[in-house]
Amino acid sequence: HLWLNLLSLTVFGAQVEARTGPLATLWVCAAAGLASTGGVLLLTVAGVLPDSQLAGASGVVMGLLGALLVQAARARRRRAAGVIVLLVLVQTGFDLLVPEVSLTAHLFGLAGGILAALAWRARPPVAGPALRRSRLVALALLLGTAATLAALVWRAITER
Repeated sequence: HLWLNLLSLTVFGAQVEARTGPLATLWVCAAAGLASTGGVLLLTVAGVLPDSQLAGASGVVMGLLGALLVQAARARRRRAAGVIVLLVLVQTGFDLLVPEVSLTAHLFGLAGGILAALAWRARPPVAGPALRRSRLVALALLLGTAATLAALVWRAITER
């Protein structure tokens, strides 16, 4: 499982990075990881999901697939988009057959990657100080999201 995740991160991450650059790839990975873990945590705290332990980077892998799907759709590459949708469907089928695998984490990671790719591309190209400011805003949002997630985890741990 770990090796497949590492291979997927390498292959899909390189594809996203080649099309958007390292900063956007970091943004997609962070958003997918936070969405994956945060989504499962929120649904667990809300009582929708049973308590469970998560390990791995599958949510980030699914987020990279989501970003690739957005890129393929924007470039009108139907065949590439179809292959990505097929990969997501195969993973979803596997998740449904193997109860130890978190379908919820995968779907939240996919959604996080799609939203991060849409948000990144939605901004007009900027240069100089405006680019530095937008990067600082993105970093501040990422750190704020991570701090909120950490607070939720702390609360969930201390209330038990």
